[in-house]
Amino acid sequence: MNAVQQIAAATHDSTIRKKARQRMVDDNKQLIANNFAKAANQYNAHARVQKRVAQALFDELDQQLILGRGSQGNVNQPQFPKAMDLGCATGINTATLASYAETTIGLDISLGMLDIASAQVERFNHNRLVSRSLHWLAADAEHLPLASQSIDLVYSSMAMQWCESPSAAIAEIRRVLAPKGKAFLAIMLGSSMMELHKAYHALGIPSRVNSFHLEQDWLNAAAACTHHTKTFVDYHPDALAMLKSLKSVGAATKQSPNNESMCQASITRRELKGLEQEMSQHAQGYPLSYDLLFLSIGASAT
Repeated sequence: MNAVQQIAAATHDSTIRKKARQRMVDDNKQLIANNFAKAANQYNAHARVQKRVAQALFDELDQQLILGRGSQGNVNQPQFPKAMDLGCATGINTATLASYAETTIGLDISLGMLDIASAQVERFNHNRLVSRSLHWLAADAEHLPLASQSIDLVYSSMAMQWCESPSAAIAEIRRVLAPKGKAFLAIMLGSSMMELHKAYHALGIPSRVNSFHLEQDWLNAAAACTHHTKTFVDYHPDALAMLKSLKSVGAATKQSPNNESMCQASITRRELKGLEQEMSQHAQGYPLSYDLLFLSIGASAT
């Protein structure tokens, strides 16, 4: 094989690897979308931590608006022309976000979640005029089908941890942000649910819960930003209730096809007993911690 043929062969191999990698990414995202669709009907009833995190993110948004507005401006008037709830799930946060903007987009990768959101939006809204300004969009956060500089406010709570590439996700947010736009993000970190990860490791079996990107991955991607972390803890009466709770909000999805068989296999009593033996039990039950990175970023300088 001559040099030209070797280069051609190497290029071909590289193309095959890239295509295989993309297929795996696409399969992962389809798996995520499907599992969240399955959880859509029961999501609101089980999303305890998600609701607490969402409110904390709204509190940060309100604080920034107060600092920026000073003594001027009407707090009851929309502050932004266009806002987007990125990873909106059933839309419970989108309806609240709509009070901040003249027009609001609820975007999610799961059509099942969006079906629930659009069907029950009137339940969240006391003012029917608000629901008219809401629009639903099925899309991938890493490939937003939106014009550049078209969104004034991006809000995303406990959704972006599912992104394959922090750099791609942050770049897309910055691309769609208007020149003076802001993004407020709450992202679950890889250090979350460590109680379960450690228990599975001690038992010598693969963990059923996903491992997410680390804090530094997101900070490297965001570069210029303001940020802090906060831990939220949820308690469960036993290991089965803990795992069922994760499944009920779609959070039990494993992104690696290599672990698919483990995730689909039934949970055994021996596994549940082993988990409870390895985890610490408190008066409130068995704790499961969620480490959240709160990021505030602006539009791209380019």
